[in-house]
Amino acid sequence: MRRKLPIYAICFVNLIYLAPSVAVSGLLSAFPGVPEPVLQLLLTLPNLMGIAGILGVPLLTRFFARKHLAVAGLSIYLFSGALSYVGRACLPVLLVGSAMMGIAYGMGSTLYPLLVSMYYEGEERRRVMGATAGIMQLGRIAVVLAGGVLADLHWYNVYLLFALNLIPLVLTIRLLPTDAVEGRREGQPGGGCEGWNVPAILRLSVIGFVFAVCYYVNVTQASLYIEGYGLGTAQLTGIVTAVASVLSGLLAFVFGPIYRRTGRYTFAWALGIMGGGYLLAGLQIGLLPAVLAVCAPAAGIALFNPCLMLELTETAPQKTLPGATALVLTVLNVGYFLSPYLVGAFVPLFPGEGAAAQFLAGGGLCLCAVVLCAAGELRRSTRVVK
Repeated sequence: MRRKLPIYAICFVNLIYLAPSVAVSGLLSAFPGVPEPVLQLLLTLPNLMGIAGILGVPLLTRFFARKHLAVAGLSIYLFSGALSYVGRACLPVLLVGSAMMGIAYGMGSTLYPLLVSMYYEGEERRRVMGATAGIMQLGRIAVVLAGGVLADLHWYNVYLLFALNLIPLVLTIRLLPTDAVEGRREGQPGGGCEGWNVPAILRLSVIGFVFAVCYYVNVTQASLYIEGYGLGTAQLTGIVTAVASVLSGLLAFVFGPIYRRTGRYTFAWALGIMGGGYLLAGLQIGLLPAVLAVCAPAAGIALFNPCLMLELTETAPQKTLPGATALVLTVLNVGYFLSPYLVGAFVPLFPGEGAAAQFLAGGGLCLCAVVLCAAGELRRSTRVVK
């Protein structure tokens, strides 16, 4: 438990960059002369800069211990919140703060599976990886709910939440042992792609990209579906999203027993559950289908995330695992970014328009991906038998 506490704490605050998303209306009022797309950069910039943090970890692990990188990432998170709070009246300062949040988020996203893979093996690794996914979702709920309360007082109070990073920072310094540096020391070689299982990395990259493209339909269309079709207000969207996050967290906590039964077909199950919810929402407009369209991807990502991180640990030895992890996570983030454009290209193939058509397109892509995932795994199993 001594090692788990700092890892769990890192996961709990890793999505804290989402806190400003609950203060959009206050942000618009604070900068009335600034175009809305420019202000939206404060919300989208962390996802873009997260790629820099992801790609930086495998390079930095050649010279610094993973514990020290975790401390650095948490410190950046802490400083970004303080900078944004103090410089709340200056948009360029807020943009710099958002960029730093993205770097810290990317570092945390890459480091926590590396720490789990370094300290745990077998069944315990599966349990801990599932728990990290659940704790991350619970942290997201806590951040959004607490951020809403603080934003009602003053919009910029959401940046006070970044002080929570002090908890994992102290726990990491005191409880996490310092691992050996994996890089070059006195001319010793390190890093690179040595020992990579290239087919496995390509497989995870493709599956991750497809899942990210399909998953983001929920993020972009849930509010438009519920509010656009007159099913409820923004408050209802928030409640449904919170309930879905709780479901995702609880499901992730029992990932270990689930994975024992589903194995490498877990990706197909995750895509199938998500696709089923999307198709129901697209075929029948109503409140219940809307709830399913939000809860289904929440359940899907609860299975997908720990499965991805677990299988990543099998693609490379500890020495080069950071590079393999960074590569797959980068492809995943590109999928999130391209999702609205790629799904939109398939919308004309489906009946209807608006959010319902988007869900139909996303559901259709999910089912195609299920067939390909299942067929690929069946083919791989057949080869192993032979």
